[in-house]
Amino acid sequence: MPTSDFNSAGQLNQLEHDPDNHAKRVNNYIWNGSAWVRDTGGGAAEAYAINDKEATATYKYFGFQRADGYWYIMRKTIATNKFEYVAGSSAYSTAWTNRASQTYTDYATAF
Repeated sequence: MPTSDFNSAGQLNQLEHDPDNHAKRVNNYIWNGSAWVRDTGGGAAEAYAINDKEATATYKYFGFQRADGYWYIMRKTIATNKFEYVAGSSAYSTAWTNRASQTYTDYATAF
């Protein structure tokens, strides 16, 4: 809501205050691949649904997708418990089919 909708800073502070929890309300934002957008759900992880999973002798793979087509695949190395990621904005089925040959990286780089 633009600040022009408020007639004073006090009114804005009152709306931001959560009297039941004695705290200030805050908004969460998530990266949608090109811009930060307000998270209207329970968090960034809830925006994705798990689609596929597979275990091999070396890795466990988990495929996630959002309703808007964005996806990521998380790979866990069984021997080291290391997690790596690859992410994209379309063609989840192709990415999942080719999961073993994807280029995986750490979370911060993938997202």
